[in-house]
Amino acid sequence: KKKYSAKYLFDMRGFWVDERIDGGIWDQKKWYFKLLYNYCKRIENKLISSSDAIISLTKAGRSEIQSWESYKSNPISVIPTCTDFKVFKLVQENNRVQEKEILGFQKKDIVISYLGSLGTWYMLDEMFDFIKMVSDKNNKIKFLFITHDDKSKVLSKIAEKELDISNFKVVSASRNEVPRFLQASNINLFFINPSYSKIASSPTKLGEVFSMGIPVICNGNVGDVEEIVNDIVAGGYVIKDFNNLNYIDAYKSINKLLKIQPDKIRENAKPYYDITYGVKSYLKVYEKIVSA
Repeated sequence: KKKYSAKYLFDMRGFWVDERIDGGIWDQKKWYFKLLYNYCKRIENKLISSSDAIISLTKAGRSEIQSWESYKSNPISVIPTCTDFKVFKLVQENNRVQEKEILGFQKKDIVISYLGSLGTWYMLDEMFDFIKMVSDKNNKIKFLFITHDDKSKVLSKIAEKELDISNFKVVSASRNEVPRFLQASNINLFFINPSYSKIASSPTKLGEVFSMGIPVICNGNVGDVEEIVNDIVAGGYVIKDFNNLNYIDAYKSINKLLKIQPDKIRENAKPYYDITYGVKSYLKVYEKIVSA
């Protein structure tokens, strides 16, 4: 850019540098990680200040960037992590019943699924506190974990909480297999650590489960999740805090969530998460850069 006046787009993809701190990856008590953090923040600030356009995954992230000293009024477009709606298709009830039976669940079981990695950002302890409370209240609710991580992480929590292991299934899935396993679920669950860097986070799984018409139970203070779940898609329940009172309220919402029409969730989510819309949004950004 300095030499040839080339234009460039800084595609932020979240607050990566701050995620190293919040995730405990770069321990700031160690001088070399502290040095690395400061060095990377200088690079980030330079990229922010001299870019011709910026992409943020969230509105919350955009607002935060605009408050930084390095921000110089560059245009910021919000484009969340998108989903291929042709891959993550709307769940049909007969397919849900069939997949439940394949996994060993009963037709009338309510299956709450979890999708993705365990630990670091995803709050396994808190999710199992919620699962324990739900299990104590309703033995017809079952749990499906779809993860590439070591199954022992889930199995140890089941043992720790003295839960009935027959109510759980833990499976590993390739990308192509994920929609098939998700079909068995009536609700998807995830709790994400609401740290500073997660202001800019757009959970990939949210678009995927909404594309299939599956409602969610999750927490707020993560990117635009609360606004999307409550207002844009109207497809879930957002807890306010990680305590038993909030877990009970989330449990009470289950019957209401099960009554939401899956096709309504999918249609509401499409303008926000469908990859075809994302492509058009990116194209507009590039066209503006080129024509400016």
